[in-house]
Amino acid sequence: VTRLHGTNVRIVRSAVVDTAVGREPIPARTRVILNVNGLHRDPRLYDEPERFLPERWVDGRPSAHKFAYVAFGAGGRRCLGETMAMVALVALLPALIRTWDVVFLDHRSSTTGRRQLAEDTQIKLSIRR
Repeated sequence: VTRLHGTNVRIVRSAVVDTAVGREPIPARTRVILNVNGLHRDPRLYDEPERFLPERWVDGRPSAHKFAYVAFGAGGRRCLGETMAMVALVALLPALIRTWDVVFLDHRSSTTGRRQLAEDTQIKLSIRR
């Protein structure tokens, strides 16, 4: 969701020293603006970039490029609240599904070694009566 509807549509920084982005020179004290919304919808980085496809995350990152997803920033200035947000979401999940029965059909782990379900894992949800 944060890829398509981010809380920060741009990240603004000032260059501390003369540098370059790609081959473009950036003098010191120049304001640099990263268009996060444009980056997250770039068809060079995402297949069908306008579609909400949560399965992009099954094996970790939604794109092969390291900095294709920067909803929480990147590097030393990355949002300190990212970990808290992820923990809160995981803690909220049981409350959201407490009235549902969840059955995993053909349960397997992903091939990347991460502790998550494989992409083709099927889940059956039904309302608890």
